[in-house]
Amino acid sequence: MRSAIDKLQSIKEQSVKVQAISFESEKSHFEKVQLSNDFLCNPST
Repeated sequence: MRSAIDKLQSIKEQSVKVQAISFESEKSHFEKVQLSNDFLCNPST
């Protein structure tokens, strides 16, 4: 019984980690898009 609870806990922690990683990659992708948009709007910089 105990091991099942431990398994659920570790699965939960892993999914949280995965969500954090995907959030980070989404954020960096968004920042790249922002940078390229800024560059297109004012290419003089």
